[in-house]
Amino acid sequence: MYPDILADWSPWLAGQRQSALEQLLAASYYSQSLNCAPWDYAVEIETLRAAGLTTNDLRWLSAKGLVEHSQERGRSLGGKNRGLPSSSEPSFSPTTSFILTPDGIAFAFHVCRVSPASNPNDLGGSDTPRWDHAARTLWFADAIVKHFKLQAPNQERILSALQEEGWPSCIDDPLPPTEGIESKRRLHDTIFRLNRGQQRRLIRFSGDGSGLAIHWEYVPTRVATDNRATTERV
Repeated sequence: MYPDILADWSPWLAGQRQSALEQLLAASYYSQSLNCAPWDYAVEIETLRAAGLTTNDLRWLSAKGLVEHSQERGRSLGGKNRGLPSSSEPSFSPTTSFILTPDGIAFAFHVCRVSPASNPNDLGGSDTPRWDHAARTLWFADAIVKHFKLQAPNQERILSALQEEGWPSCIDDPLPPTEGIESKRRLHDTIFRLNRGQQRRLIRFSGDGSGLAIHWEYVPTRVATDNRATTERV
């Protein structure tokens, strides 16, 4: 996906627009670090225009599903913009604000050349992952490790349990017993899927040998990026 989109944005255009994308990335980071709604830190259109984005840039980013704007949000919430027609070429008011979508966050990382480093201190000083359940995105500092385009209940339940417990190195299997399904085998398969399809291979999940618990660890090596979003449904 991203190489194709980046091809649409020629190198000179990406360079000119990098400052605006960095502001959108910073806004996303602020909202996530404070566990608040992304719209609390939405970036105003005037700020983005001052940073180099044109109206057509914003229309293109919106049409590609990389940003969402406040007029779209108003329609989805049944607000005063509800009657506005849907269009791939929206018009924006002086009060329109923008946030990155999960795909937009990954795209902005590529354009801004943000890449995983060799140790946690180079990734924003954090050594603890963070699972954003609403965005279905697993983070390590300011790097996306994994983003789920489709629901993956077992993987998401494990990540939610780790997040709730503050990411201890090991937790008991949080998946509830299901008739006709062997719990140990299910946990083994889910661990395998957690390790697969990572955009930034910074976290390794494993069992503890008993089949009853899951362990995670930071992987302090540079590994090639895998941009393929996972499509598992388990």
